[in-house]
Amino acid sequence: MYRFLITILLINFSLACGEQAYHPMAKTSIQEIHLFFGIASAGQNSELGYPVGERHAILVFLRQPANTEPYWEQAKSYVEGEGWKKVDLQKASKVDPKTVDDNPDGKKAYEEAMSNGKAIIVYSDPVKEEE
Repeated sequence: MYRFLITILLINFSLACGEQAYHPMAKTSIQEIHLFFGIASAGQNSELGYPVGERHAILVFLRQPANTEPYWEQAKSYVEGEGWKKVDLQKASKVDPKTVDDNPDGKKAYEEAMSNGKAIIVYSDPVKEEE
């Protein structure tokens, strides 16, 4: 009886969570998106065409296993790989998927991170350095 109930609960949980659900026989677990906020300097290889050295606020979306601490180094490496230098990630938090529904750019980045593992939003206005 209990084994039957546990099986039913696992099936319902899997159906409710879709492809991301944990199954005892699966090799992957539930995934979630962590959001990192920071500032970085445009490098020579930055695809966005900002002047080299110009500082911009960034949001990094990174897919991670559920219930893990933020992967700071992985997020920083991703930003550097996109052509940014002097990456200073300052805050990180888990993303509640419902919170991105009202923001088209955030929703697109969230979906890209769920599909491809990572995404970045770069704010177009340069950050003014404090004097």
